[in-house]
Amino acid sequence: MLRRKARYELIVEQGDTIEFEDIKTNKRLSMNPLEIVNQGLTELFSDEDRATIGHAAARKDDSIVIANNKGSVAVYNYSRTFFIPILFAAYITVLLITCLADAGTFNGFGIATPLSFITYPLTFVFEDCVTELYGRKKGLQVIFQAFILLIITSVIVKGIFALSAYAGGDVNNRFLETMGFLPFNIAYGGFNSFVSSAVDIIVFSFIYKKFRNYGFWFRATVSSLTAQLVCSFLVGIFYYITTISTAPFSETYNSAMLYFLWGFGLSIVYLPLSYAILWYVKKNGR
Repeated sequence: MLRRKARYELIVEQGDTIEFEDIKTNKRLSMNPLEIVNQGLTELFSDEDRATIGHAAARKDDSIVIANNKGSVAVYNYSRTFFIPILFAAYITVLLITCLADAGTFNGFGIATPLSFITYPLTFVFEDCVTELYGRKKGLQVIFQAFILLIITSVIVKGIFALSAYAGGDVNNRFLETMGFLPFNIAYGGFNSFVSSAVDIIVFSFIYKKFRNYGFWFRATVSSLTAQLVCSFLVGIFYYITTISTAPFSETYNSAMLYFLWGFGLSIVYLPLSYAILWYVKKNGR
């Protein structure tokens, strides 16, 4: 069964060409499979037809990639994979900035709110783009690699702080008093982001398989809603455990809900950025 956006229906692979039909005009066309891939026309075919075209193109050019993309078949060439390390670097950078931003606050609707509330939802932008472009397996691989890198970074920063403490001096002491939270914050942030990002990617992929007629906005919104709930729950538990002697549960609950509202609200606000990234990669990564 053709997906809603499909316009072409493959008829037969004949030698060096693919013969297919425009289902709107009933006009028969013939084209080299490499040309179909390089022009980005594979997205106008059904999943089964895309796989056939991809394999035909791969026999002629080994730079063609055929990926099982969340239950769908994505066909593109390796030039698009150039953007994976860029999106990975953006994901890691946002997480590190978020850890640093915990030290600052701003007035959010009359409430002192950590700056990290603004930056953290950007992680869902980059992981959703990776999943949309390269599939669930690649998305999970990216966030796992980010988690390992953050743990290593936490250990390195802890070691640097230990050396600073050993060196002594008023400047070093003031620096440690100000930034002493950072090593643990990076490790905890890495764990929190890994769990919530995994939830985001799994839900995103599930929605794609079950509700294919809905757009990227629907997948990104629902998956971010679920992931932000998980993230807020984890933050609430951490906050309650570390402040149990001074903070009542009601305060912990309110803080977690504030975190959720900011996170989910900004995930929606950042949707245009997601669309811009997807558009740019699809345009320049053929």
